[in-house]
Amino acid sequence: MALIIASAFNTHLINNGIDMNFEEYIKELNKISNGNINMELLKIRDLLDKNECCIPHSFLYTYKILKTKKGSCVLKDVKILLNTYKEGTDYIVRHISYKTKKNKIVVNDEYYVHPNAFRKILMKNSTIDDYINYFIFLDNCIRYYTIYRNDFKIAINKDKYDTNTVTNINNMIYKIEEKLNNILDELGEII
Repeated sequence: MALIIASAFNTHLINNGIDMNFEEYIKELNKISNGNINMELLKIRDLLDKNECCIPHSFLYTYKILKTKKGSCVLKDVKILLNTYKEGTDYIVRHISYKTKKNKIVVNDEYYVHPNAFRKILMKNSTIDDYINYFIFLDNCIRYYTIYRNDFKIAINKDKYDTNTVTNINNMIYKIEEKLNNILDELGEII
């Protein structure tokens, strides 16, 4: 994404008084910069913002980090992948037990990955540049959005300042006119 595109976009938003949230900003900036970025990760942005192990291991398959075998997840592959990560910090394991129709108790493991570990896994193990490009794009969006928000606040406050200044001047003129009218009335009575 070129600085020129982001700067022009920011100028357009500010000049037109458009107040945009971060998610809308990312989507629009991606559109005007040829839409080359895979925005799939925006779908799990809420999970990526959390500070807990909340991303299900199935996402490792969804985002093609691990391949399914016969349409199902292979927990052995998940264990091997997470072997270099710290349990309790980078991921957690939940043991889910349930009864089958034959009253047999089965225990399944569900892995939940921390967003920071998930990002690392995506960047280390991805065979496609989509995720790397996404995170670079996201990093640039954060920078440009911060500039936009600061400039937008300045523009809004400038308008408020200008409006307040004009209002104050008008009030002062009104008071001076009142005083002049009172003085003229008093002079008229004297003469």
